Amino acid sequence: MESMLIIADGVEIEEFERRLAPVGPSSSDPIVVESGHDVTYLYESPSAGCYINDSIGNVLHEFSDPRFYLLDYRGIELVKKVIMLIADDVRVFVDNDHGAALSGPAFVQKIKDNPAWDWLLPYR
Repeated sequence: MESMLIIADGVEIEEFERRLAPVGPSSSDPIVVESGHDVTYLYESPSAGCYINDSIGNVLHEFSDPRFYLLDYRGIELVKKVIMLIADDVRVFVDNDHGAALSGPAFVQKIKDNPAWDWLLPYR
C-alpha cells in the first residue's frame, strides 16, 4: 500500500466525500473507494503536518486553515480517479511521495496530459 499527502485549505472531509459520490465510497470513516482489487482510503491526519518539508511548508503560508489528509492506496488507476475528483481545487495541494508535489489543479492536469503516468514505476 502506498500513501500520499493531501493538504486542503479549509476543506472538510465531508466535502471530499461528496466529491467522491460518482465512484461510490463504501465507507465514510475513512472514506473507502474500491474497484476490483484496488482500494483507496482517505482520512484526516492532523499529525501528517509534522512531516512536511520546506518546499511544501512554503505552500502552507498561503493557506489560512490547512487540513492534512492521507490517501492510502493500492492501484494507480483508481487513485488517479480519486485525485481527479477531489483535487481539482485551488484549495488543495497534493504530494504523491514519489517526486510530485503540486497544487491540486496542477496534479490533475498532469494526469490529464499523461493518462498513462505511473509515478510508482521508477520505484518498482
